[in-house]
Amino acid sequence: MNNLICGDTLTELKKIEDNIFDIGITSPPYNKGDKNKGKLVDKVIYSNSSDSKGEMDYQIEQINVLNELYRITKPGGSFFYNHK
Repeated sequence: MNNLICGDTLTELKKIEDNIFDIGITSPPYNKGDKNKGKLVDKVIYSNSSDSKGEMDYQIEQINVLNELYRITKPGGSFFYNHK
């Protein structure tokens, strides 16, 4: 309880048991591209990743993350996915 987990999102989510959270909130990298981040995220710097993946790879990764969030959310629970 009350733990902060640092690491690759998908890797860490896979370690969590099913149906454990009542609510989840996430805001993933927006895949804006390293050169065209836009005015809202122009100062965002990721230490271990790039914000410039191929669109198909990015979409597959996000679907996998959403599937894991669904798996760890209790029946009747909710998760909020803030996205571009």
